[in-house]
Amino acid sequence: MSKAYTMTRDGFTFLAMGFTGKKAAGFKEAYIQAFNRMEQELQAPAELTRLEILQMAIESDPGVGRQAATAARGLLEVRGTCS
Repeated sequence: MSKAYTMTRDGFTFLAMGFTGKKAAGFKEAYIQAFNRMEQELQAPAELTRLEILQMAIESDPGVGRQAATAARGLLEVRGTCS
């Protein structure tokens, strides 16, 4: 009968970091590369969408929200979709 163990991903990583050999070295290198990529993505400035920029503007100044709503109603009326 084979034994089986249940462990978390962090537990597996901790265990695997103690292994030696070619496969273990490959795992460690891939882990380090993935960690470095994640760190770069977290440090990179976020690119905001137009909607996110508008939401930030509305949250910082309620008057902007009213202006945006008025402009949206005007666009809908021009398109003939507003009742």
